[in-house]
Amino acid sequence: MAFERDYICKKCRYVFSSLTGVGFFFIHQGNTLVEGIKEGKYGEKWKEFLLTHPEGTVNCRSELLICKECGAPKNDFNLTLYLPKGTENKGSSRISQFVMEKGSGDSVYATYPHTCDVCGGECVISKVIPSIPMKCPKCHGEMKAAKDNSICFD
Repeated sequence: MAFERDYICKKCRYVFSSLTGVGFFFIHQGNTLVEGIKEGKYGEKWKEFLLTHPEGTVNCRSELLICKECGAPKNDFNLTLYLPKGTENKGSSRISQFVMEKGSGDSVYATYPHTCDVCGGECVISKVIPSIPMKCPKCHGEMKAAKDNSICFD
């Protein structure tokens, strides 16, 4: 299930649309992301992981991220890497290297270091209603969720 919500700057009225979760294009999105990782678009550590750990997976869920430094929002993939614990998933019928959430038999190998497009600071994955105050990337004014403007879809 995917969730879309708009956030509006109280000062300049800039609108940021957040899309979280997964929808019908999940398989295409996952395959495209894995190929990008294997081509090095997300750094050598992520590329090396998928090439050397065929049993490993990457979380390709879309997330709302917020900069810890300036509060600017952005959308990106989760990109957490997982390895199966023990031998539960080794040799399984898994046909891909992507998931939308951590499986019960998986352990976190690494979390992706998301950076802010505005200031270069560290971004963290947020909830649907952000726990860190969201600031406008244009004027740094306060952003709030738009009323009656959220959509759930699959």
